[in-house]
Amino acid sequence: MDYILFKPWKDKESGRTICSAAVIHSLDGTEDLIRQRRTQVQDRLEHFRTTLDPEVTLRIHPQSMVTGQATSVTAKFNAELEQFRKLRRQALRAGTPMVRLNTGKPMTVRERKQLRERYYHLAHEAVREAARNGHPLAAELKYLNVLPPNYYARLRKRLDDLTVSVQRLPSRALEVNAGIVDTLRIEPQPLYKSVANSPRLYTLGLGLQNMTGRIRDQLFIDSYSLDLEAAQLGIVTTLWNIPAVREAVAEHGGTWAALLHDTQALGLQKQQLKSILYPVVFGMSDYSLNKLIRKEAKMSREQFFNASPLFQSILEARAARMERIRVEEGITDAFGLRQSLKRLTSGEEGVEKMRRDRAVRSLLAYEAQSYEARIMQSALQFIMANQRYAKIALLIHDGMYIQFTRETKESQKVRLLNALRDEVAGAARKCDISTRLVGEYIDESGYKTNLKDVGIYEN
Repeated sequence: MDYILFKPWKDKESGRTICSAAVIHSLDGTEDLIRQRRTQVQDRLEHFRTTLDPEVTLRIHPQSMVTGQATSVTAKFNAELEQFRKLRRQALRAGTPMVRLNTGKPMTVRERKQLRERYYHLAHEAVREAARNGHPLAAELKYLNVLPPNYYARLRKRLDDLTVSVQRLPSRALEVNAGIVDTLRIEPQPLYKSVANSPRLYTLGLGLQNMTGRIRDQLFIDSYSLDLEAAQLGIVTTLWNIPAVREAVAEHGGTWAALLHDTQALGLQKQQLKSILYPVVFGMSDYSLNKLIRKEAKMSREQFFNASPLFQSILEARAARMERIRVEEGITDAFGLRQSLKRLTSGEEGVEKMRRDRAVRSLLAYEAQSYEARIMQSALQFIMANQRYAKIALLIHDGMYIQFTRETKESQKVRLLNALRDEVAGAARKCDISTRLVGEYIDESGYKTNLKDVGIYEN
């Protein structure tokens, strides 16, 4: 109830609350049932639906082997529960301490200890599973999950200040970030897992990767925030062979400069273009893309692409790449591993086509993410080889926060940061991807300085 009422994880395409096996069984610590193939998602949701009717009207959307979508629900709450949700948001804004929904009391010391123990157990299992499955980042995952917790203990001291900033967020972001802060009070150290359909590493639970960026920055003061510049477009420009994008980026001196110039007649900002570009790159369906463009650009999909030759080139190249994936029955990812469409089961012609279309889009995203992961692997391995001087405070797919040890001199920091940049640049060149490592230093007051302004990463 707490999850659906207060902390729902929404599917970006359908807007429904995701109730996958991973979500449902994580709520009560029964993740082992997933590994044992004894999931109880449907039974639990049916019990929830019948028990709470009519206070909650729940429509269950079962897992679809046709579309590849997880089980999800749409929930309608009665007036009393809607008022309860409103009051909770008001309490979050006021900084009122939260209590357990089922007991009306704060979490006990014993309950917190049990949650920490389960968290570390899941991290241990994640390391074993990644090694067993031959995940390309298995060694890096093990490194991340055995980092000493002493650094992260210091994060607890910053949570009260962070709560004040969270209280100023819009309603949806407020609830998500407040939930993350609650979990950090129990255990602030980010631990990671691999997942079946992505080469990326994800934080366990409602982790720091999901926190609003400017809020997260306040946690990692006296650290360096680094990320790959416009990596996704650089990756698909190579993989999908889009000369128009490559030429425009060279002409205008950067990815976003090229895209902003291309769409200047539309008057869109960089963040709006980002919101459209990434779903295009990662294979969002035409129907959902149309809804997204109407929301972000206030125009139809056809109007947007007709007004932007570069985005039109990207869309056409995407369609051509998807067709190649169909013809070749899969992809070979950046690690040289074959990801095949043949796992699809047979079915009626229309059903099979829908299933294949979804799987092709999934592989389209997987391919791009694998090159991102391959390039970031070079950064991870560099830090692992220099852990005497630095540690990864948080990994975020195409970026990371790194923290230097107190013994590391300023001259050593500059040398290591430049060497890290060169390492990543070399990995990108090997993949023929146009991207580079950029970053900022976040000082003790939370002020951010671009590394170029202090003589680092100038070129």
